[in-house]
Amino acid sequence: MNRLQAALACSTLALSAAASAADIAIEVKGITEAKGNIMVAVYDKADQWLGKPLKYARVPAAMPSVTVSIEGLEAGVYAVSIYQDIDSNGKLDTNVMRIPIEPIGFSNDATGSFGPPKFEDARIQVPASGTRIVINLKG
Repeated sequence: MNRLQAALACSTLALSAAASAADIAIEVKGITEAKGNIMVAVYDKADQWLGKPLKYARVPAAMPSVTVSIEGLEAGVYAVSIYQDIDSNGKLDTNVMRIPIEPIGFSNDATGSFGPPKFEDARIQVPASGTRIVINLKG
């Protein structure tokens, strides 16, 4: 294979990989004050839910909503958690009972009973063409 053929083969592979990326566009609604950052975490495994994210992003908060793009995913099942880090300290602040005092949200607007929702309740199917979801902040 000559250099031109090799270069074409590599660029075709790179384009195929880019074309198969399943991006998630997340519209975060319910932002009541333009302070701090919107922190987004994407998970692909139930046993890592709310622990170690596959991908994460941080964007400045703006009223009344922001859109965050998570790129380079493969088609599959994911769950998303977000919170507004109002004081920009890099962590979700909670009260003495460990209840969040900063706004939070999850894909499917999932909620939990006496704690966070389960991965299964927040999971979304992301096709190869990507998807757009809306998450409403609460709290």
